[in-house]
Amino acid sequence: MVDIRSFKGEIPKISNKLLPIEYAASAVNCDLESGNLQPVKSNVAVQDVGADITTIHDMNGSFLQWAENVNVVKSLIADSGDRILFTGAGYPKETNAVLSLGSSPFPTNTRRLGIPAPTNALTISLEGVAGDDVVHSSSYVYTIVGKWEDGSEVESAPSYPTAVFDVYESITPRLTEFENATAEGVHTTHFRIYRLNDGDIGSEYQYVDEMPIDTVSYDDLKTDDDLKEVLPSGGWTEPDENLSGLIATSHGLVFGFKGNTIYPSEVFTTYAFPASYGLPTESDIIGLGYTGSLVVVLTKTVPYLLTGQDPLTLSLRRLGYNQKCISARSIVNIPGGVVYASPDGLYAINEAGTGSLITEKLFTKKQWKALGPENLFGFYYDESYVGFFSGTSVGFSLHLGTGEYKAIETAGIVRGGTYSADSDLLYLIQDKANAREIISFQAGIISDYSWTSKKIQTNSRRSYKAAKVTGDFTAGNVTLFYYVDGALAGSVVVSDDKLFRVDIPGGNLFQIKAVGTATIDRIMIGRSAIEIVRAA
Repeated sequence: MVDIRSFKGEIPKISNKLLPIEYAASAVNCDLESGNLQPVKSNVAVQDVGADITTIHDMNGSFLQWAENVNVVKSLIADSGDRILFTGAGYPKETNAVLSLGSSPFPTNTRRLGIPAPTNALTISLEGVAGDDVVHSSSYVYTIVGKWEDGSEVESAPSYPTAVFDVYESITPRLTEFENATAEGVHTTHFRIYRLNDGDIGSEYQYVDEMPIDTVSYDDLKTDDDLKEVLPSGGWTEPDENLSGLIATSHGLVFGFKGNTIYPSEVFTTYAFPASYGLPTESDIIGLGYTGSLVVVLTKTVPYLLTGQDPLTLSLRRLGYNQKCISARSIVNIPGGVVYASPDGLYAINEAGTGSLITEKLFTKKQWKALGPENLFGFYYDESYVGFFSGTSVGFSLHLGTGEYKAIETAGIVRGGTYSADSDLLYLIQDKANAREIISFQAGIISDYSWTSKKIQTNSRRSYKAAKVTGDFTAGNVTLFYYVDGALAGSVVVSDDKLFRVDIPGGNLFQIKAVGTATIDRIMIGRSAIEIVRAA
């Protein structure tokens, strides 16, 4: 008798014939979490997007969309109007709900991340008739500032300093030649002036005043006692035009990379990426992951672990695992680690820097390669790594606690997606005729599962005459397909848990395929009705 009492996912690495009876040769769109066989929900169409879109981001229920592979992080500024930072679509940018959601396609408007420093020094003229005594010695720098509607500000690095000069009694320094930034997308609102001031242990540039961006000249009437805070942005630089792979950490740092160098931002100043903070790796960086207080740097050769919370004292450690990253979009942050696609399978690095091949028991290297892992993009969703192979309708779910592996099939070819923490929904980009559409993953009505058993060796030519399926048929029926020696030998639609007769010829190999929406707890197929009754 064939008696399947529980239902599990696939182990592609193990020969179909050698699988335990409860494991599937194929488990597609199945819910196996409770040990029985249940349907999952269908995908639901949300909206159409452009025909070349590969990245989306959910902002208050509206979707920002890009043709490029874009990395998006939320701003660390509180009450910033859903402000985000992103790289991958030209120079690094930021935007918020007001700017983004004007007219579709979104984002409508963006701003450059950071402000380039002024390229000139101020011109100084001394106005008035000089007295005999020197009041102080002076030098000036200025910065360019962009004030956002939420009140937060972006400040550039300072200009070149003027030469140091003496200011005599009755003389007023007049500052001219203020130059605004001209880079594409830059947002500026005013200039800020700093003056060199001597202290007990050295000299610092201190705040003098600020004025609108259209200012032509400024007369400095401030005394040394009027000066305020020290210049904060010395050494700051705006992010490189080609910075990519943006991630945010919980301790106020944002990281990106260019080529083989990773760049941290200033702490809680996520528009400033001083070039002096750059840390090189031996080969080009593919992408970044983050777990706990650690950044995992994934390259074309080996992974690295970046530790520390101060950009001045970060430590980059080369890990000894020969597991390069082959898909930037496969990198997923999970509780306690980072998972990504390597040539051998899905590889995980935990907070201690320990690596493990988490698909080692599921795939051979040859099987993994055949899936096309260089096209894999993934998400952490429902305690699982949920991955899809771009350009196909094929995906999978790997539960990171139980190791349960299930296949996923979509109605169309998928290209990308996003997980929305606000709605706890996973959205995918799917081909649709001459365009693409966003679908909400498994958010609709229940849909048919397909669960196929292992090939069961019977070593008997006796036929099967009776069967019984126990479960809950409230949601629908299940169709059982019978295969004998690889050929379809019959099928039957089952709508209740009553004993029923079948006429399945004998053979050496027997296989069952269940398709439907009923919840199945057990499938029994026997040589006679009495055999079924006794087993039940």
